[in-house]
Amino acid sequence: MPLIYKLNNKYEILDYETNKYIFNNETGFVFEINDVGYKIIELIKLGKNLKEIIMFISIEYDKEKNELENDVKSFISQLLDKEILTSIEGI
Repeated sequence: MPLIYKLNNKYEILDYETNKYIFNNETGFVFEINDVGYKIIELIKLGKNLKEIIMFISIEYDKEKNELENDVKSFISQLLDKEILTSIEGI
């Protein structure tokens, strides 16, 4: 089963003018993200797995899947390391 990711309940996504942030309601920690990072978070919130996220991003930004795979994995890994995301077994 593919892994899916879930946003930690302590965090919310803030879209403020041209800037986007991941904000921890308990600690005040702020992590700035770009438009692609924001889209990845939105796809995660929709329950998409890594393969689906890469496919959606490659279509939306007109990039080859191979070009994006390492970048998407690296971004998700950062979010996992900071405990912004958790991973769970998909269905």
